Amino acid sequence: MIRSLEGVSFETMTAATPHVKSGRVIAIAQTRAKRAKGHPSVPTMQEEGFDGFDATTWYGLAGPGKLPTPIAQKINQDVNTVLAMPDVQERLETYGAEDGGGTPEKFAQFIQSEIAKWAKVVKDADVKIES
Repeated sequence: MIRSLEGVSFETMTAATPHVKSGRVIAIAQTRAKRAKGHPSVPTMQEEGFDGFDATTWYGLAGPGKLPTPIAQKINQDVNTVLAMPDVQERLETYGAEDGGGTPEKFAQFIQSEIAKWAKVVKDADVKIES
């Protein structure tokens, strides 16, 4: 969550970080469970009293369901190699991005946990589709 002269906004770390670092906006809280490395002094929503608050922006690669395993493994290996490069890590940190890379299995597990988390939010809030 950030604050500017115009008001308060929930914004992604990648979009907000350059503005926070320039002093144009003030970071009030982070929506992730742990403080981001790039913003160690900005508390999380949970630290600010919103118990269990954990909402992050994430990026991932997905392919067709019938993508051959060797191709998926090669893409995964190449992406992890690039994400491990110091200049790439430095550039990602400039925008508050972190925790990149991993295995297809780790990503699939993450997707399943996100589905379960947000399904519970929808159910608990009794969200209805309007037509």
